[in-house]
Amino acid sequence: MSITHAETGLRDMKLAAQEVGNALEDNIATARGLSQELQFMIESGDSLANRLMHAAESGSVPAETSRQQPAGLFAGKKPAENKPGKTQSRAETQLMEDLGRVAEARAAQTKEAG
Repeated sequence: MSITHAETGLRDMKLAAQEVGNALEDNIATARGLSQELQFMIESGDSLANRLMHAAESGSVPAETSRQQPAGLFAGKKPAENKPGKTQSRAETQLMEDLGRVAEARAAQTKEAG
């Protein structure tokens, strides 16, 4: 009788270990997939940061940005007009002014090219 109990206990332990092993394998597969996605996101972020850094150093805007940001969106607007009723920080104001200058320059380039 004790041998039967031991065999049953051993079989149950093997099944439990197998279930835990399968769950662990699933978790590892999920973690690997997430790791690959995170690596892709990091590489994309690095690429974007490098393009922005080069654009800032050269004083130009990358071509990808020009397709996303219509020329003239901020042209002729003052920073306070972009967010009526909201107080802007100095950094926000500076950013809006810089975007306005970029948009105006891009509009001028478009007129010269056209």
